[in-house]
Amino acid sequence: MHENDDEWIQRTFGKPREELTIIDIDRLHTISRILAEQVTNYGDERLEDVLARIEEINASGELPMTILKGVEVNLLPDGTLDTTMVDQGKFELVNTSIHPGLDKEGYGEALTTDPQKYTDLLLKGIEHPKTNIIAHIGFDCEKGFADNLDWDKIAQAALENQVAIEINLYDLTREIYWNILNFDRFPANDTTYRKELEGKLPDLIPLISSPTIRTALTPYIEKGLKITINTDQHASPLVERPLPKTQSEQRDFRYWRCMKMVEKYCNQMFNEMSVTKENIINTYELISKLKLSQ
Repeated sequence: MHENDDEWIQRTFGKPREELTIIDIDRLHTISRILAEQVTNYGDERLEDVLARIEEINASGELPMTILKGVEVNLLPDGTLDTTMVDQGKFELVNTSIHPGLDKEGYGEALTTDPQKYTDLLLKGIEHPKTNIIAHIGFDCEKGFADNLDWDKIAQAALENQVAIEINLYDLTREIYWNILNFDRFPANDTTYRKELEGKLPDLIPLISSPTIRTALTPYIEKGLKITINTDQHASPLVERPLPKTQSEQRDFRYWRCMKMVEKYCNQMFNEMSVTKENIINTYELISKLKLSQ
């Protein structure tokens, strides 16, 4: 489906199909395969299996941590969720997301072109009693669309319902994995990747890069609004594509360098928004600080 979707290819690669390079085509096949696996492996039966495995791991005591039973669910056009397991209280951490691309006919073009309709649906997800995180706001919409949402209503609802707003790094991590860490494009000793990544950061982390959204959220941040930082990576190319030791070390160093650049950029944005450690749920040591589903 994705390999034959010219609009998706243009949006993903920033170029039309006929301009794709051999490397782009290889990347296209890989991304399509990963996305296809996510769709074919989805369903309540699979979720039940994953939950059973989590219980087994936690009971074994082999890890110095507790794995939360989490899920990302799709917020359907009518405001319901795409699995009844959430209402059954099966999960401890629920990410609620809108995925217009999964059902273009069901959501309709109006959702991704009308900020008020998108805001209204978003509010239904935030107000669901099991939602802990409202994820990737503006996903599958045109660039800049999220700027026009009613952020006062969104932030107020999130604050009242103890729901964290996600800063989604899917585009960022994809850019790093498939472009910056590509030694064919940036050889091992080439440092020009730093300038390229730095210039792309505002587009790769759009939510906090938008002055409009930062300004709207700041008063609510100061009142205790929570955010979360999420890579949204359902699979890791770093694991799936092993390299010889020397190349692996070079790749790891470059990845670390990229993360330091991201850290610096995010801290600049956070400072403008008065974000502190208490606003970011990723920093919490105790899960009791979260409004977990019962």
